Amino acid sequence: MPPMADGQGLLLQTSPGDPRHNRLSDPVLSTRPLPTSSTSGSGHAWQRLSGFLGIGWPGTYKLALRSKGTARIHFDGLAVLESPESGARVEIELWMGSGPHFFILDSSSEGTTVFLKRAGSEQWRLLDETMLRPIAKPVSPGQALITMNRLTEARIPLAAFLIAGLVIVLLRVWFPGFGLHGSFALAAVTLIVLAWLSTGTLAPHAATLHNAKEVAPCKYLVNVDHPHWIAVYKMLEGANKGEWAFSMVLRRVLQPLLSLPFTRVLGYLGGGFVLNLALSLGALFSWGWFLNREFGNTASRWGMWLLATYPGLHYFIGLPYAYALIAPTMVWGFIFLHEMDKPASWRKLFVLSLLLGCLMLGYDLIPFFAPALLAVVWHANRRFTKLSASFVGLLLPTIIWSCILYGVFEAPVITRNTSVYPAILASWLGPYDWGEWGRLLAQVPLVAVHNLFVGTFITLPALLVLLLITNRGSTRVRLSFASLAFGASVILVFFFNNLGPPYQAQYVMRGYWMARLYQPVFIFIIFFAAQRISATRETMPWNRGLHRAVLLITILVNTMVVLGPATWPGLAEPIYGYFCNYPNPSPPGTLTRQLELYGRRPLGFCP
Repeated sequence: MPPMADGQGLLLQTSPGDPRHNRLSDPVLSTRPLPTSSTSGSGHAWQRLSGFLGIGWPGTYKLALRSKGTARIHFDGLAVLESPESGARVEIELWMGSGPHFFILDSSSEGTTVFLKRAGSEQWRLLDETMLRPIAKPVSPGQALITMNRLTEARIPLAAFLIAGLVIVLLRVWFPGFGLHGSFALAAVTLIVLAWLSTGTLAPHAATLHNAKEVAPCKYLVNVDHPHWIAVYKMLEGANKGEWAFSMVLRRVLQPLLSLPFTRVLGYLGGGFVLNLALSLGALFSWGWFLNREFGNTASRWGMWLLATYPGLHYFIGLPYAYALIAPTMVWGFIFLHEMDKPASWRKLFVLSLLLGCLMLGYDLIPFFAPALLAVVWHANRRFTKLSASFVGLLLPTIIWSCILYGVFEAPVITRNTSVYPAILASWLGPYDWGEWGRLLAQVPLVAVHNLFVGTFITLPALLVLLLITNRGSTRVRLSFASLAFGASVILVFFFNNLGPPYQAQYVMRGYWMARLYQPVFIFIIFFAAQRISATRETMPWNRGLHRAVLLITILVNTMVVLGPATWPGLAEPIYGYFCNYPNPSPPGTLTRQLELYGRRPLGFCP
């Protein structure tokens, strides 16, 4: 923070025009309280008062501005208030941390009044010289913004270190001296820190998009579809139908439903992040336990690290959207498939499929699991009654919620982004555009490779290719039937979306731009990697070392990608940017520009 000058008040500078475009005079210390006095006698049309506003207690404050002419306030470099031409009073709610904050007031007339109060208080306080301190050297709003961003960025490593230390202490108390839990503790610490550094203005699902929106009071970034996701919360909170009926994602109810207790206390962003983090940690521990049971401790450790640093988990975790449930759902769904690939009673199969069906209320993943579920149940049991019970259990939660949505909330079940599936089926009924169809089919091999690599953030598919090349000889591993069935389900979904005739719909599910749809294949790759590293235990040391080096490089590169928004975005920019390649893609350099504009501020850092 630049040094303060002696005394109270602000530095006064005058200008013949708007200070953003005209030269300012030399600064003079002004101890006049706000409202400012007239500048008309000096022959200048504008004046700028700059310095520091001291805040003793952190919290949410309200700032009010009234002016007979044009006036604007920059707080920590951000333009937060501008007076309307009518001269009406305008207010804004801001989070203010304790300590000094840059305060700049540009005004073109006398009678500019600024008030401040804590949110919840009834008494406004006139902003006067007792609350203001001059800066030793004047700064522009742009310079103030850069300075505050750098100060925030300097605090982030310390905060991350403190969070990591706290988690290690807690896990040491909860899980003393147990090998698997010790590995989980280190992976969990990494996941928590990386997840926190993927929130606020660093949330990749917002910061990588040119049309991202900012939300008050901390000006964190959210996705352009933010209102659609918040509408689900409002529906569950009993808000007026006009506040949520427009949403296209009302069917994805699990994440808002589970996070309601947290959002009531911490708000949508804070509460949603707490739930997303808790589910991700639960999935991490479940994954470690499952791999330890299947292949041993070595596979468990590597598998947990691959999951904890997976960019797809952190891409969505910082926002209160159903996308954040994809990674945990894939972990638990993959485990359920292996549990159902064993002889069992129809009751057990029904309960397992019912739990899997409840997870499907988080995101539309039934097409990825339904074929695999039917295959594994038939493979292990070969009874139509058990097959039927499993299929009913998988679909039942979705059917029940659809009936509630339609009958209780009077909301449509078919929306703009679900009507595409009937359109795909109807395309097979003709008429056919044979020339266009042939052109689309010729692209399918390249689309498949592109979607595999881009949809799982490039590093995991590269790892898969290397492991497949070395999967030979005495250490060759054979994948379980459940994992093969899941892989086949993903391929079936890809064929359904890309092999059909051309069709017209608002969201066309074929082609390069839908790579993110195939993110679920990541769990198959991590499973194969864990199984492969387990099989190298009895091979030559150089072979074990080679495989471990490949896995370590993958983990380090993934970590660099996730840390990109908080540190150096050069690697994260293309990988994150390609993943969410909408029909109207963001131009190159979007992430860097958003970080320069809004700063690097995870949750908890509010200007």
